[in-house]
Amino acid sequence: MLFTSMKFEPPEVTRWITKSLLHHLPGPVAQWRDYPRDVLDSLFQSFLATQEYQSRSAIATQNRAKMPEASLHTSGSITFGRHKKRMESYEQQLIERHGDDSSQHP
Repeated sequence: MLFTSMKFEPPEVTRWITKSLLHHLPGPVAQWRDYPRDVLDSLFQSFLATQEYQSRSAIATQNRAKMPEASLHTSGSITFGRHKKRMESYEQQLIERHGDDSSQHP
């Protein structure tokens, strides 16, 4: 089965990425974690230094600043902020029921 929707277009992009990666590798590497650390750092730095990345990053930063409530990280079905509030409330209830000594808390 051929998944044509998963291809990079145009095909020259795939060849360019492959050549760029192979240029930096000392030999065959099966997984990202097998890359030498200095090679990974070099690859990521060269990507982060591109004008396109810098431009997209600046736009994304501006967008997040405009609507901070829309940029919520979640862990499961609730936001980290909501989880933090729940934990603070829970801690407060423990203090009210069992006192300030946390060794006496269940």
